[in-house]
Amino acid sequence: MTLVSIPANPVPEDVVAGTIKTPDGAELRFARWAPPAGRKGTVCVFTGRGEQIEKYFETVRDLRDRGFAVAMIDWRGQGHSSRRLRDPRKGYVRDFSDFEVDVETFVQQVSSRSPHRICRACTAADPAADGAGRPLHSRRQRRVGGRILVRQ
Repeated sequence: MTLVSIPANPVPEDVVAGTIKTPDGAELRFARWAPPAGRKGTVCVFTGRGEQIEKYFETVRDLRDRGFAVAMIDWRGQGHSSRRLRDPRKGYVRDFSDFEVDVETFVQQVSSRSPHRICRACTAADPAADGAGRPLHSRRQRRVGGRILVRQ
């Protein structure tokens, strides 16, 4: 699956994009940017409700300039990930735990490298803190401007 590039917001270089399938059958679009030399770790960016990967290209460039690899998904029902409803403009999940499945699948299949840092866009991205927080449980968390950063 490709990312949408426009002259005003081009896709950052060195990206691998595609889809992954969760154990319950949802298809999630992902993007992963290669680490620059002297990598500091991987920042997993979790978007807010109604957002998609392309909105964060500037953030991706900034993080990579600071030495981080970056990985992202479109949540189920968001962006270019699969939807449960016929109307492609509506996102829907049966239960909040569906998003936790998304995070677990993402960490296992896309962003298995560590150390991890988590950047969540808003409270709609809470599964990043809750779902990813399990495997990263022993790491300290701190809130910065509505985002949670997880440090080793």
